Amino acid sequence: MSLIDPLEILYSNARATKSFAGDTDSFINGVKKCLVSVGWTLTESIPSTGFIVYPFGAPTAAGPETFPKHIVGCPATPFLGVGGVQFSLFNPYSETPAVGGSCFMVPAGDTPISTLSNLASAVTLNTPFNASVTAQSPSYFIMTFTAKIGGPDFDGVFIDGNGRWATLAATQGGGFVLTSKFDPEITQYKVTLTAIPSTYGNISVKFTVGGGDGLITLTDQGTYTIVANGYGFFLRNSLGEGNYPFTNYSLFVMAPKMPAAENFDPNTTSLFILGPRTFKNFTFYSSSGGPEITALDTVPGYHSNVSEWPKLLAYRNPGTPLTAANGKPIVHAAYISFGKLNSGVSHIIGKLPDCAVFSGTLTPYGETEIEGQIYVVVSSQDGGNSNTASSLLMLAPLPAPDPVPPTPDPIYPATQPQNRNGTCNIFGAGVTALSGNFTGLATQSPITIDGIPYFILSVEDATHLTLTTATVVKEGVVWTVP
Repeated sequence: MSLIDPLEILYSNARATKSFAGDTDSFINGVKKCLVSVGWTLTESIPSTGFIVYPFGAPTAAGPETFPKHIVGCPATPFLGVGGVQFSLFNPYSETPAVGGSCFMVPAGDTPISTLSNLASAVTLNTPFNASVTAQSPSYFIMTFTAKIGGPDFDGVFIDGNGRWATLAATQGGGFVLTSKFDPEITQYKVTLTAIPSTYGNISVKFTVGGGDGLITLTDQGTYTIVANGYGFFLRNSLGEGNYPFTNYSLFVMAPKMPAAENFDPNTTSLFILGPRTFKNFTFYSSSGGPEITALDTVPGYHSNVSEWPKLLAYRNPGTPLTAANGKPIVHAAYISFGKLNSGVSHIIGKLPDCAVFSGTLTPYGETEIEGQIYVVVSSQDGGNSNTASSLLMLAPLPAPDPVPPTPDPIYPATQPQNRNGTCNIFGAGVTALSGNFTGLATQSPITIDGIPYFILSVEDATHLTLTTATVVKEGVVWTVP
């Protein structure tokens, strides 16, 4: 087996950040646009729907036809209102609608179902909704409204059933279903974004994986910011975390990558979801104060057993943040471990794409810069109670300034060959030498890997360097420097 560096951060090839208002329409549309931009597939556009009940039927008209017919206009109270569009009934045997009225005049039928069918046809013709009627009994009917276009834009449309004949309602449930990006070593899953009125917030975020669903509810307030890649995302809000149980703002979800090169089983179904108030001040996630969901070769479920909670792997150092010999914190790949719900044992599941573990404390939901890259702080745990001081970071796609050029490296010794080469593995922007070495290579100097030119961001040691741009994973390819 070729050499690997399990601590190398795993980079994806697409990331995005987007901020949007916290109302349901802006949230659902904003998250959808961001996820699609990084490789998610829009699987379904869900239309808004609503219904009203006619418990006593509807007015009818009976012949014979009489002449002259009375000219009738729109009454003060319409028989039905859909948003700002009003509909009223008239008797086609004895009445004729006035021209230029402020409502649509609909002919009553000989039976309640025919009257309501005529009304549904008029709604379909003159509004953004398709309407239909079903009979629950000879005198009890339900009229259903379905937006002609999917998405949340027609949520909250008020349907006024007159009060005498029918109930009142408002449309809801419009949204999108998105499928995460395909990778043979990462579990693919679906996210359904809809707006459903709830005591705990009106934004429904449903996750589907392994034949089951997990649900997180968020509050439609403040301003949300999402950082996303093809396999997960982090949502934070200008109002903070919220207060249990009625305001819920934060969410982190990621499907770990299970590299076969590191002896993981890519056939494992794996996903973990950290809901509001479960993660801001921790790097082990105990579901304290809010929902936390995992799926490990099973349907999504909520945890209550401490041994199975998701935990990040960090160098153990109780209390004091761990630093390298030069006093700087240690940054490495973010490995996650958890178990199957409340039974069995925890397992190291895989790496979180575009994420890193920082051996120290930072400001949760803030940002930090590491080697010219901007990372957002998903969560940070101090060393209290003998915990390991550590932070979970996610690479944000904000433009990063060019690193300050270092002082020039010394001239190579005379014995150093002018043309150097070897073989290597590439993991995102990280390069690990299998043969040859990187000693003496300068920051910002060129290097060619597998025939493609790159520039060096930093040289960690004789066998590890980082490129200024990430690329696809490759093993055993040739590198050369002039």
